[in-house]
Amino acid sequence: MANYGQPNVGIFVSTASGSNATVRDISQYVDTINGVVLEALTQQSDAFGDSWFEHLYVGVKKMEDLVLEGFYDDVGTSGPHAMYGDVAHLGQERNFEINHGASDVVNGDVLIVKYERMPRRNELTRYRLTLRPTGAIGTAT
Repeated sequence: MANYGQPNVGIFVSTASGSNATVRDISQYVDTINGVVLEALTQQSDAFGDSWFEHLYVGVKKMEDLVLEGFYDDVGTSGPHAMYGDVAHLGQERNFEINHGASDVVNGDVLIVKYERMPRRNELTRYRLTLRPTGAIGTAT
C-alpha cells in the first residue's frame, strides 16, 4: 500500500465555467484544505418499539463544501484573488479536480460561494475560498 503526503496532492480549479473549461493548478496557493467528504443522505427510519436508531438511504449523495486556504496573493491573472476574489465570481460555476496521489482523483463542478481576505495583526494576510459541489462527483482510484 502506497502512502501519500503533501507533495502528492494536486488541487486544480478552472477560471471559467463549462464542462470544457481547463482546470488550473492552484496547489502552490493552497496550504490548508478541509478534506473531501462524500456522504450518502439517509432518513431516520426506526419506529416506536425499536431500541436502536435505524436509517434508510434516500438515494441522494453529496459532497461537503471544499474550503481552501492559503496566503493572500493578488498576482495578475494567476493568483487566487484574481481568479476567484472579485464579487463577479461569486455564484459562478467552476470545475475542480483534486489528486490525492498517482491514481486517486476526485472531480466535478462547484459554485464559488465565499471568498474571504483575512488580515491579522503581526501576520501575513490569508484568503479562504469556499466551493460548493453541485451535481455528480467523479472518483477514480
